[in-house]
Amino acid sequence: MIRITALAIAMAATGLGAATAQAAVDTERHQTLKQELKAMNEALETKLGQQVEQSEAAPSWLGYGRLNHTYLAGQGVVYEVHLPSAMGMHWRHAMAHMKQGADGAKLPKLKEVNSVVSDIVSEIKEQRAVIRDVQKERGQTDGVLSDAQRKELELAKARLMDARKRLAEERQLLHATAEEMRDKHQKMRQESFEKIQQQVANFEQTLAETLCTYGASLTALPNDESISVVVKGGGERKLGGRDKVYIFNHADILACGNADNAGALLQQAVTYSY
Repeated sequence: MIRITALAIAMAATGLGAATAQAAVDTERHQTLKQELKAMNEALETKLGQQVEQSEAAPSWLGYGRLNHTYLAGQGVVYEVHLPSAMGMHWRHAMAHMKQGADGAKLPKLKEVNSVVSDIVSEIKEQRAVIRDVQKERGQTDGVLSDAQRKELELAKARLMDARKRLAEERQLLHATAEEMRDKHQKMRQESFEKIQQQVANFEQTLAETLCTYGASLTALPNDESISVVVKGGGERKLGGRDKVYIFNHADILACGNADNAGALLQQAVTYSY
């Protein structure tokens, strides 16, 4: 019994020693990977910074001037970069933007139209009330109206008819204005989407070129792991989501060789919107 216990303790000690040694190896590898990623990130950040300088409306790819990333053991490196929230452009923001642009003078102010409509509706209610009162008086006098009452009734009916006509015209104007603004809003959204897709294309090309150029220096990253990138706001909703995800196998990165093969690396990557 004592021998069995001693043997168990010895085996446990051996296992613990192996685990401690493995932990030390992993810690050392992680530190090495941090240094290797730092060098590659600096190159990528420099290239992205050049894109910002070359475009007045370039996206803010870097958070606080740095690429945000983390390492998941057994999976690889995961980056997260950000795009402006142009896809969520609100109707009110679009309307304000249109009013400031060249088309602003052509678009009637919706508030003014709504105010006119509200005044006309109030007038219609008022004339209806006049007509009801006169008709009530007629019922009390066996259907006989005085000349003053008759004129009052005719005037109220004429004003009611005119108000209804003006209301129909204002509603038609309101509808046409709303349709025009919706069309312009959709056009702005489409232009915004195309702009974002171009920004994403520029980014992914820069990313692939950097991985091809510096990816071989990531010696501490196992070949069966990957480098994943989540571009916040870069996805296509009709394809599955707001963000765009890229997954590059490290083995493919190592085989890339140089920036000239960046296109091939992009084709090998797993990409999807989420």
